Amino acid sequence: AESEDSITESTSTSSSTAEEKGAKKLPRLRFVLPPDTTPALRTLLRVSGSGSPLEGKTAEALNALPTGSVVEACPEGLLLAQDIADRIEKCNGGAALLIDYGEDGASSRDTMRGFWRHTQVHPLSRPGEVDVTADVDFAALRESVNQRIGLEESLKRKHFADTGKVPTSSTNIEQEKPINRPEAFGPVSQGQFLASMGIVQRVEKQIEADSTTDEQAYELYSALERLLAPDQMGERYKVLAIARKKEGLFPPAGF
Repeated sequence: AESEDSITESTSTSSSTAEEKGAKKLPRLRFVLPPDTTPALRTLLRVSGSGSPLEGKTAEALNALPTGSVVEACPEGLLLAQDIADRIEKCNGGAALLIDYGEDGASSRDTMRGFWRHTQVHPLSRPGEVDVTADVDFAALRESVNQRIGLEESLKRKHFADTGKVPTSSTNIEQEKPINRPEAFGPVSQGQFLASMGIVQRVEKQIEADSTTDEQAYELYSALERLLAPDQMGERYKVLAIARKKEGLFPPAGF
């Protein structure tokens, strides 16, 4: 009996030691710095081969950031926003609302994080199982739509770059843009957008209805508070619109 107890105790101790080692084990994958500036850096952030910002508004914004700042870029997001604007223009109608959590500009920090079973974990800890997310840079989406150019203009600029000629001035480019083409508006906070669209009045009317029970009224109020409160979803979430100005003058409702 003593021998069996000893074996059981020894096995239990070995298992707990293995679990402790497993709990302290670092992710096998890790983030590393590239040996040189990448094509994404040179294209999206407009930096030279040495990593120095080129001239223009992007350079001014990058140089204004404190040393050690993290600038995130999402090429797929920028292209998607441009595709939506182009589709609206080709269809001669329609609009889009983009709603997500993020900021009106880069946050100057690393916002990428991972979630597994409703718990925040290292993004590389469980490849294929972790939900990886990051904050949306709504200012980048807005500018990608409002500063986009057509294929003809893009080829013209490439020709200028290849031949060393001076490209068309930004003033002329602005003049060549189609009149009242789809633009990006915002972002505004979710709370501001929903309030301006009348959500408070609609919820009040629903709560005051004779058919609404006390339990339903409480659920409606709780949902309204969660959507509008700055410390919940009201400020954290932003809304961006892609549409044409009404009659060429007025932005979409809510903006």
